[in-house]
Amino acid sequence: MKEKSSTANIFIYVHDAKRYIVNDAFVARISGRIETSKQLFEHLDSTLNLPGYFGLNWDALYDCLRDFHWIEQHKIVIIHDQFPLLKQSDAAMYLSVLHDAVLDWKSGEEHSLEVIFDAHDHENIRSLMSQLKS
Repeated sequence: MKEKSSTANIFIYVHDAKRYIVNDAFVARISGRIETSKQLFEHLDSTLNLPGYFGLNWDALYDCLRDFHWIEQHKIVIIHDQFPLLKQSDAAMYLSVLHDAVLDWKSGEEHSLEVIFDAHDHENIRSLMSQLKS
């Protein structure tokens, strides 16, 4: 059962994300053992099979999250088993990039992007997102 976030229904929260399964989609899983933006970029690079030009930075990540020409499946789903243990500024930037990328995909485009978090991380994500709005 999905619970949509209050952040304009951009992110999806599920109970026990580690066991959450999505069919008919390209799925990338993010573990909570990620502690730096470099580790996050490298993990996303390998799990999303990002193209060789991915520059391991926030702008390049956004660009790749808005492309996906290298993935056959229409739906791309990023499941966070646990929110990465990033420093606050990196965590906020990551959420901002995810938020903007999800919002930028329009119905009828070649791909769609869903971002899923464990329900236990909802309050932390809500707090980080509210800081972005201020």
